Amino acid sequence: MISIKKICFFPILLFCFLLSACTEDNRVETPDKEKPGISETILLKPEIYLTIGNAALSTIYDKHCWEDAETSCALTPTPAQELLKYEPANKLDANDKFSISFIRSVEYGNFPQPSSYEVDIHKDGEIIPVDMNYDTLNETLPTGRYNMSVRAIWEGEVNGEAIYAFLLSVK
Repeated sequence: MISIKKICFFPILLFCFLLSACTEDNRVETPDKEKPGISETILLKPEIYLTIGNAALSTIYDKHCWEDAETSCALTPTPAQELLKYEPANKLDANDKFSISFIRSVEYGNFPQPSSYEVDIHKDGEIIPVDMNYDTLNETLPTGRYNMSVRAIWEGEVNGEAIYAFLLSVK
């Protein structure tokens, strides 16, 4: 005689078997940390630092993107005046030149440096490029107050860009 326990057990066992047979293998490969690639960069929000000597300048993050097979970056900076409306100005002497650096966490230690930087002055709706020697200001800026943006560009093994804004007061 077949017991009720056996009758109830069989449909449950059959259901579990069918469920496991119909599921896909959804394993996700972990990225190779030795070679930075798009799978790793998707998680990285780049940090850009501006310095004068050993002093860091205050910057405001605007946006960033990483390119892959389906998308490419073509970011337009938010007008720096909007981002910097309530920010304190970084003070710069007329003869000082600032430099830019991309700082990586230990987790992204092998991530490449940007290929180039573009620095712009935002004034009255106009965007004026600043002459840079890769990561260092080539010229001194005249006395005044400047709403500026910096775009870090990666081209090569990793492709993408990041934009930050900063406010300078040159005396």
